Order: sequence, then C-alpha cells, then structure tokens
Amino acid sequence: MPNRLSQALSAARQAVASEAGPTSRAEPQSADFADLGSIKAVLALGHRKEDPAQLALAIARPDRPEGPAVLLITDDSRVVERRVPGLVCEYLPPAADLAETTGDGPDVVQHYLQRRLLSVLEKWLVTECHWIGGEAEDLVAAVQSDIGPSATAFHAYSGQPRASDPAPA
Repeated sequence: MPNRLSQALSAARQAVASEAGPTSRAEPQSADFADLGSIKAVLALGHRKEDPAQLALAIARPDRPEGPAVLLITDDSRVVERRVPGLVCEYLPPAADLAETTGDGPDVVQHYLQRRLLSVLEKWLVTECHWIGGEAEDLVAAVQSDIGPSATAFHAYSGQPRASDPAPA
C-alpha cells in the first residue's frame, strides 16, 4: 500500500510539473496505468435490470473476456464497492440524491454531473463510451450539447454488442 501511495504521489507531482495542462490527453505517468491499453467505458445510470458490472464487461469485451480494462461509470454504489476482475469503477451519485444532499437545484446538479463525467472520461483517456438507461441518455445529451464534438465517441447500448464494433486488441 505505501508503495502505491508513493507511486500516486510521484505521478501527481510529475503531472503538475509537466507542461501538459490538466486537460491534456497525454499518456498517464503512473505505472499502474501502463497495462490498461485502450479503455472502453460503459455509463450505466439508473439501470437495474442486469448486473451493471457483468453488462459492462459484455458490452465492452463481447468476444474476449481477457481483453483490456473496462471502465464502468455508475450510480450504483454496490457495484463500486466490490471488486470485479477486468473492471474499473467510477461513481456518479444519483441526481436525486445529490440534489437532496446539497439542496442545489436541478441545473446545478446537472452541471456537476456533466463536469464529473467529463473529468472521469479525461482521467481514463476514454475514446469510446456506451451508455445504458434514460438517465445516462439525458446526461450524454446534455454533455454533447454543451461541449459539442469531443474526444470520446458515445454510443447507445441497444441490447446486443454491435457487429461493427472492433474486437479488443
């Protein structure tokens, strides 16, 4: 644990000292990221039909379960708390809970969730994000309308992995 903390602090110092600003899409400096390869993300908000973790793996790696890491961005804290091999989780609080806790109005909450989603996608250098559920659809639409074209391609999950999706390397 102390070694990982030391590595994280070292990576943070390098990032601050580097000329590439915080919005740069440069390669991560931490050794922990070195073997992640190309990361696909799955945004699952308010989706409770199937286990979001297993669904994320099936969407992002339909043909090769041993493929590169998959990032699951979810509002389900139970998924974030457990460890699933091949899955990295990020938590976005449910909008209703956030509004109730902070007392902020819907516009402020929506803006926070947009910024948080963009921050997570940037942090993990995500180039492709599949989304599931109406809440995720609304958030993706808001992000796309606010920022326009981005480095991340968003795809709606239709229930089956698309044949046109490239196989993981």
